[in-house]
Amino acid sequence: MRFDQVRLQAAQVRLISAKYRDYQPDIILTSDNYAFDFMKEYRDVFSLVFLWYFLVITTSPRCSGDMHNVTGVNEEIDYRDGIMMALSVHPDIRTLAFVLSTDDVSNRRNYETAKPVLQELAGQYEVVELLDMTQAEIAERLKELPPESLVFMAGLTADQASGRHYSRIEHGQRVVSVSPFPVYSFWPFHLKSGAVGGRLITGEEQGRAMASIALRILDGEFPEDIPVMMTSPTKDIFNYDQLKRFQIDPERLPPGAMIQGCRKPCGLNTACG
Repeated sequence: MRFDQVRLQAAQVRLISAKYRDYQPDIILTSDNYAFDFMKEYRDVFSLVFLWYFLVITTSPRCSGDMHNVTGVNEEIDYRDGIMMALSVHPDIRTLAFVLSTDDVSNRRNYETAKPVLQELAGQYEVVELLDMTQAEIAERLKELPPESLVFMAGLTADQASGRHYSRIEHGQRVVSVSPFPVYSFWPFHLKSGAVGGRLITGEEQGRAMASIALRILDGEFPEDIPVMMTSPTKDIFNYDQLKRFQIDPERLPPGAMIQGCRKPCGLNTACG
């Protein structure tokens, strides 16, 4: 950890300790690895402040180690499930292209998680890894693929903006803008990039699941008696404009799928959002 990060973290500990010295919450919820790692590292500090029972609900349950009074909701992409859902919408696909990156810890972890799934799919499909490529390199590679192809956003492009980093939405836009094929994702922010959609792991679904566990604990259940929810909550969400662009029949979408940007009721087993 860099020196400036150490100083910032120390300041956060002092601030939170002072802020909650006279307020003792019954339960603490963390979201994502950084927040949970922070609480895990400084739990002893907070145990001196929070004199009552210390409870954590986390979206990183595999990182809990020897911590007690912890349960939660797993936040992990099920790549195979999301890919198979997309293939159910596009049954004639023969080539799967994946935008992947190793530029930071999170993206490297995503790549390592996705790699076994890609190896499994390679026995049935042509699998193309667009690893750590720029927008221009991705465009050139996609030109070589056959018409029966799909693209999956599972990482960032290697492009760097002038004086700043591109956002995840901007990285997605760079891929969508050069892809002649439907682009699927595993995160909802890529819908704003122009992705067709996907089986998405959303903050809303995670929050609902975490809240339901929190209510059980507040009603008297012990956290360690509540199994960690290992299957991450997801939602099938599609982009209406992209469905129209690629002439994807809404009848092919999974039951209960949500179509964002739908301008009129369609009478299908989907929800408009």
